[in-house]
Amino acid sequence: MREKKIITGGKKTRILTHNVLQKTTQGKFFNYKSGMNVGDISTIRNNIDVYSFKEFTKILKRLPIQISTLNIDKPKPKDLCKNLLTFKDFDTEFFWAKNVLSLKIEKINSFLQYKNRYSHLVLIGNYVEADEILNQIEKKFGISIWLIKSKIAFYQISSGLEQQKKYTTALKKQLKNGSLAKFIVHWLSIRNEKNTTVSRFKSQLEPTLIKLNDITQEGFREFLIYHLFENEELKLEELIHALRLSFSFSIIDYYESFVSLLKVMTISAEDEITSAKAYNFLLVFSELFNDCRIRNLSLVSNINVKKSFNLESITYYDSLIKGKRQFSLLPNILNSENDTTVSIILDCYTKYLIGDSEKTENIYSGVLEKIIASMSRILREGIIGSQNEYIELQKILMNFSNLPWSTAIQLILSKENSMLEGVIFPKNSII
Repeated sequence: MREKKIITGGKKTRILTHNVLQKTTQGKFFNYKSGMNVGDISTIRNNIDVYSFKEFTKILKRLPIQISTLNIDKPKPKDLCKNLLTFKDFDTEFFWAKNVLSLKIEKINSFLQYKNRYSHLVLIGNYVEADEILNQIEKKFGISIWLIKSKIAFYQISSGLEQQKKYTTALKKQLKNGSLAKFIVHWLSIRNEKNTTVSRFKSQLEPTLIKLNDITQEGFREFLIYHLFENEELKLEELIHALRLSFSFSIIDYYESFVSLLKVMTISAEDEITSAKAYNFLLVFSELFNDCRIRNLSLVSNINVKKSFNLESITYYDSLIKGKRQFSLLPNILNSENDTTVSIILDCYTKYLIGDSEKTENIYSGVLEKIIASMSRILREGIIGSQNEYIELQKILMNFSNLPWSTAIQLILSKENSMLEGVIFPKNSII
């Protein structure tokens, strides 16, 4: 009896790819007259095991196929929302993303460096340099949802509604009608308008989201909730669609959505297998990606990494609990480009503790000034007693949630919201 020939996963990948590209009428899974398209990519990907993804992604990167995440160096608006992948299962999406991102570590780290610089500049109100950094990001990395969000929010606070509308109007002309990208740009513009509150924005958008077809538009609802409501609290089975569809936009969007997924897998996973997948990724990549979020998740997972704590924050905290309050440390802490989340929270609690009994110099400007003033008042008077500040912080959080320091707002508001469970708001409440 003839021995059955075993074909390895790697060889199967090469055979399938060859059939699509060279034998378009003979392929096992295809019968197309032209070369590879998105249907081919999804079909091959969904018919090979995850251990073959590494080789397949390398093959795709070398081919003359326009895939914004893999081989378009600087995506343009027309490149967004192409190559939508067909969903198979959680593992397929997770390991596919892991392999794609591993090919782009250098580019992602370069983006993170620009992102951290921009985050710092917009926080302290240096809008001239912040604008320059955003332009450099677009020049170097092309268009992305991250950049669109950042530009719309930035123009709103630095130049006002007219500049924001001018940008979104010009951008929408370059995007395909009926595309996810154009839909997002339209609603981002509305979200950033001065008179739009978070609750009103959600009530406007939710009727449209409910009408989306779960079969023909699988994952669209979750994708839009993730990007428009800035909601990382989606369940894993929902968040995985935000990751899958982000593949069709840019490597920046793909990476950012992967980090969001990784956070939920690390902190909130309900089974050990899912946690183990996140742990294994962090074990290998925690030192390769220069991202404080990845390092923090590694520390939560008891993985040894180089710590990047701001030592002056720790010194200031020690002085605070001892009653010495070394205010002179604050300018250095908050002017650092390191993750300032802890520093912002510490300063808010300082102002909350001292109230009006001690006078401190106002060393802030821009967004940081609004954050410190609003958060310290909420800590003193609660959400009900500072409703305008609460609404303003919600808006800042939604519009700048893609920047590291927004975590400080999220933590404070989550703490205050948890104290309101069961509370009945006054009739004249604006929340």
